[in-house]
Amino acid sequence: MPRFPEPVSISILKRAAAEKHAQVVRLALDRFTYSELDLDNALRGAADLPANLLDGPARGAFPSLEYLHQQQVIGLLIDAGADPNRCRHIVNKAATYIDLVGALKTLLERGADPNERRGDQGATALHRLGSPVYVGRGPARYCHETGIRILLDHGARVLERDTEGNTALHYAAFGSNLQIFRLLVSKLPPDMDASIISLKNNSGEALLHWAAAGKKYDVVQYLLSAGADVNCANDNGWTPLLCAVAPSKAIYQLYDMAETATLLLEQGADPLVCSTEAWTPLLCVAAHLDTEEDSLLAKVAADLVARGATIAQRAVMLSVSAHYGRHSARPDTLDIGLWGSRLASYLLTASQEGSGAVVVNDTTPLHWAALYGAVGTAAVLKAHGADTQAKDANADSAIQLTFAGSPLRALAERVDRVHDNVLFITLIRPKFIECISIGLRLLPGFLLRPLQRQLPPQYYLPGRLVLKTRKPGWDDEFVNEKAMYKRVEPLQGRIIPRFLGDAEFNNTPSIVLSRFEGVPSNKQGLNALPAEDFKRQLEPILRAFTDYGVIYDDPKLDNFIVVKGKVKVVDLESILDKSI
Repeated sequence: MPRFPEPVSISILKRAAAEKHAQVVRLALDRFTYSELDLDNALRGAADLPANLLDGPARGAFPSLEYLHQQQVIGLLIDAGADPNRCRHIVNKAATYIDLVGALKTLLERGADPNERRGDQGATALHRLGSPVYVGRGPARYCHETGIRILLDHGARVLERDTEGNTALHYAAFGSNLQIFRLLVSKLPPDMDASIISLKNNSGEALLHWAAAGKKYDVVQYLLSAGADVNCANDNGWTPLLCAVAPSKAIYQLYDMAETATLLLEQGADPLVCSTEAWTPLLCVAAHLDTEEDSLLAKVAADLVARGATIAQRAVMLSVSAHYGRHSARPDTLDIGLWGSRLASYLLTASQEGSGAVVVNDTTPLHWAALYGAVGTAAVLKAHGADTQAKDANADSAIQLTFAGSPLRALAERVDRVHDNVLFITLIRPKFIECISIGLRLLPGFLLRPLQRQLPPQYYLPGRLVLKTRKPGWDDEFVNEKAMYKRVEPLQGRIIPRFLGDAEFNNTPSIVLSRFEGVPSNKQGLNALPAEDFKRQLEPILRAFTDYGVIYDDPKLDNFIVVKGKVKVVDLESILDKSI
């Protein structure tokens, strides 16, 4: 019998197991001796998706023959001494993919713990299957009823709680359908049937909160018919109605949200409820993208106003990214979004300096509608007298400007009290356009410029900009500034902002510039750039202007921005031709 170095024999076993080659695994186990660690590592690979799943025309498909081979390999390895309970999270992982249903079944039949926990949340596989899971490595997600039944048949506990006190019923109410929810309810002990209306997590959230947050109309209806309290509040004052209209990470259409909210209102939900964070149902409705004035969301907003909801309620507002996050093709199935107790935790973290969270205080429903693009809700608010000039705590207001012939909506904030013609603006645009914009800005200039001529500006402009309008009586300076941006064009982006184009705001000629995310040199605070460093950087900057035949004649400290230790210039109104 030939002898192989141990690493080669281990490599043979691991690769054969990962590729589901049952005959090779059987041969390797017969010929070589393996440690428990080697066997466990091979078992992990055997219970995973095949490495070549993304190859070839059958992208995402798991060949049916491999289901059988995978189960054979898992059985061989466990018979040889591998222990699935030494392999962390192996059951959770197998449950996360519909393709691995055979692996899940074999692992459980061979003694794997159906209630193993994974991650900081301490979630079991049954928790994870409360929301749709993946097919292959693609983005498609579906409810996995077969996996749930296998887990239940092998002793998975419906009332097992994660670290936040949530059971599998909470997650199923949020992310599954009524059939799966009732399947889990049927596994409760006979004396606990009534618990479905009183079962709460550590934050006082009942199943009705979770079903409403998931926009699951049929589950909400089922719980209400079972006697659930339509106005039950969690520890920070969230009722099912608030959960129903707040953005969440559930898979839903706006129709589902409107239908669920209407059902709750018809069953007596309080339309004037206000959470500890001062969030109301009307504010939450305004936090959804809604491009039609006569939309379902607009009808919900109108219904709330008709029932007495105030259009002037003020509260802290989250950035779009906080609610919807980065556009991910594969979100975590346990990621349910910022609503209820999760909002309270997020705001507590956001209040800490350096958290990176983006929140704006003292905002009205109209501010929310402007930021999130809720056109229908905004129309309802304005029709009922909402103050379009209302300012938030940052003095932000919603504005509209014209750029390259296209209307743009943005949130605007004055730079300071001195430069009242200069606004920091944040474009209001749908998330999918934001993602396209990010992708376009990665293209080289020779590819991007032709596209810019074909696309509306909201597709290619950065999200955060500077809008500078012509000051009364400063016509010459305005014309001069535009001319100088063109003259010193090579300095754009390095020393001065990029000139992005002409605009019109409030019937006044304006320009749109890129935005340096820094601090004015006169407002640096404790971590100020040392004076000698500032001077050392300033000299070549001023010299760079003279290289193009111009003199920078407005050297006030607030015209210099410090960006990560680098000095930039932001005001070209007073730049002069050297020959004059």
